[in-house]
Amino acid sequence: MWAEFAHQAEFPPGGDEVIGACYRAVERMGKRNKGFARRLELVAGDRDMPTKHLVNLFFRAVQYMRFFEREEVDYPERFFDSREWEKELRLMMNGKMGESFFGILSQRDTGTTVYQRYAGPKAVLSALWPNRKLTLTDLGCGGNHGLPGLIAGERFKPVVDHTPETAVTKWIEKPIGFRLGLGVDKYDPYDPEMINWRIACSFYPSELAEMNEFLEFEKRVRKKGKEMFVLGDIMSLMSDGLTVRKYDAVILSTVLYQMSETERAAVLDGAVGLLKTDGVEIAQDFARKGEEGKSLVFEMSRPGFIFSL
Repeated sequence: MWAEFAHQAEFPPGGDEVIGACYRAVERMGKRNKGFARRLELVAGDRDMPTKHLVNLFFRAVQYMRFFEREEVDYPERFFDSREWEKELRLMMNGKMGESFFGILSQRDTGTTVYQRYAGPKAVLSALWPNRKLTLTDLGCGGNHGLPGLIAGERFKPVVDHTPETAVTKWIEKPIGFRLGLGVDKYDPYDPEMINWRIACSFYPSELAEMNEFLEFEKRVRKKGKEMFVLGDIMSLMSDGLTVRKYDAVILSTVLYQMSETERAAVLDGAVGLLKTDGVEIAQDFARKGEEGKSLVFEMSRPGFIFSL
């Protein structure tokens, strides 16, 4: 775990300097503060998740505390300096705030929802079925922005497209037909506490200028989204509640990276049972192709690798 903090301090997600400074402070505290180090190691031992994911989750929990517990307005400007982070973390890890922080770290999962990541799945759907009214499910939908946004015709930002005659861009821009869309997640995206957690998870410090645009988007898709959501565990619902119908596509957008290899295999195999005979799974995640293109290598600390299939 400490080696991963050191790695991400040098190569922070998104190249974000504030995250790098935070992790440098964590490194120092781990060496100097045995109580802090021991408590963090206990959480790491209890949680069944990849170390990279736990380190990412640590910063999300820190950012949540900054937004909704500390409520100060000097973030992130003051926190390019790891010494400022060290002061902040000492305050954050003690007393009631410490209990709150370690409770989050022990119980929650990262809850990012980025609508732009659905541009790839939309391109696949447009290319495969330009004239079909589609029945879709989005497993691990987070804030449930994807399908409601697609149905509402929310536009995507331009993508880098090197395909002949920018075919992917044309597929992204082309409307697709819907018969039914259903989002599934183990957390209620419309619970106020989950909304706050999603905000804390959805932005690197360098991206906070985009928050107001994000909140406006959430308002636009929320009403439609509430009509298209089922609360529950993916595996449980795949074995009963979702199988009452067959789907043209099952979408898994940045959810597999949080799972063990065994869990990923179970979800991907289970999703096959939800599909029509010509249906497809569309997985998009922090991953790259493995050797000979026969596998996916998940590299959550390097979010430049977004892979659609």
